[in-house]
Amino acid sequence: MVGKELFNIGMGEEDDGDGFIKGVKEGKGKFEGNERFKEFMDVLDLRLNEGGLGKVIF
Repeated sequence: MVGKELFNIGMGEEDDGDGFIKGVKEGKGKFEGNERFKEFMDVLDLRLNEGGLGKVIF
């Protein structure tokens, strides 16, 4: 649930969120290596670690 809610933050930081998702669907883009989504995962890791749930690997 937390990841779903926070995912919008990563998308909101993209200059062209719709274009980014279209590129991912077409195989031209990916989440891995994307700096904005790395930052999103850092926030998610922090939230999960503070709650004692461990680390998320993306």
